[in-house]
Amino acid sequence: MKVRLFVSILILWIVNVLIYYTFNYPEYFSLFDIITQHVEWKPLLSSYGVIILITAFFCLVFYKKISFSRKLISSIIYINVLCTVLSFSYGSYRFYINKQELDESILSFQDMARDDIKKDKIREFGAGLPLPPKDKSEYRNFLKKDSIKENYGLISVSYCTISESLEISKAEYRKITEPYLEKRNGKNWREKMKKDIEAIK
Repeated sequence: MKVRLFVSILILWIVNVLIYYTFNYPEYFSLFDIITQHVEWKPLLSSYGVIILITAFFCLVFYKKISFSRKLISSIIYINVLCTVLSFSYGSYRFYINKQELDESILSFQDMARDDIKKDKIREFGAGLPLPPKDKSEYRNFLKKDSIKENYGLISVSYCTISESLEISKAEYRKITEPYLEKRNGKNWREKMKKDIEAIK
């Protein structure tokens, strides 16, 4: 009985830790980061402690013919199994929702890529919002760089947020647009564009 109790507790807490992967999919965290930074141990342990106390109370009040320790251990095992099933079910649901959102994002970026190819305006994604030019000279250089990129079929686009889902979607976008850009601009076109931008004074 005690072995079953130990196993049920162990499985419950393993599931409670691992479902953080499903909650945050497709974001990736190491197991150490999840245990030390993401799992809210205090409310989890407090809730679990309250459940044990309530269980102990009911074990004292009801079924007095059965020994208290046996009633308590059996009750905790059933509670652990129930909590494990509920946690696993909710984690699976969250994974399904996150996966669905990721698939929709990928599909959206793939459609965007095909549409951008038709317009001959391929998006070059940046991280965060660009800083405004300090003076007129820097502004002119900024316009020249944009003009050079446009000659190679590129337009600069930045997103305020950064997430793994967005990065995956961008990668799928590039899978479609990179062959088009190479066909349009020739091999090693990025090196040529870089030299043109570096030549700006």
